[in-house]
Amino acid sequence: MNVQRRWLFPISFLIFLVYAIWNAHTPGQPRTVKDFLFVLEVFAIPFVVFVYAVSFSSNWKGIAAAGREVGLRHRIAILGSVLGSASAALLLLFLPLWSIAVDHPLLQDCWVVTGVAMAVVAAVCGMVGASKLRRPAMFSIALLPFWAVLAAFLLKAAMD
Repeated sequence: MNVQRRWLFPISFLIFLVYAIWNAHTPGQPRTVKDFLFVLEVFAIPFVVFVYAVSFSSNWKGIAAAGREVGLRHRIAILGSVLGSASAALLLLFLPLWSIAVDHPLLQDCWVVTGVAMAVVAAVCGMVGASKLRRPAMFSIALLPFWAVLAAFLLKAAMD
């Protein structure tokens, strides 16, 4: 493991903790430990999926350097990894943009449908893709329950 990858997880974990602390409050209320733990429950697994996919992306350099010799299964696995990390990123970005999404129902519908579709396509690409590169894409299937939770929260917010 090279030096940059060794520091990627600890630094990104600290950034995630600051992100969780900053966003751990209901509008107009002070930050509480209960809200912080809730943010960790909902967003920790998507964060791990995102960091794993990003840290795995350094392996793509050797594949990209091979150029035309790269097979279709390798490209499909890489596409799955990119889609899985994009789905996790959409999920992580939802928290700071929550108030905007609640005010715009079409945006929240498109956001959730896009995130779920990317996670499902990433998992399918992981199943079809090359065995050495499929792990990050396969982990994106873990995002689906979190998308369901987010959709339930949006439905509750729309009903209130």
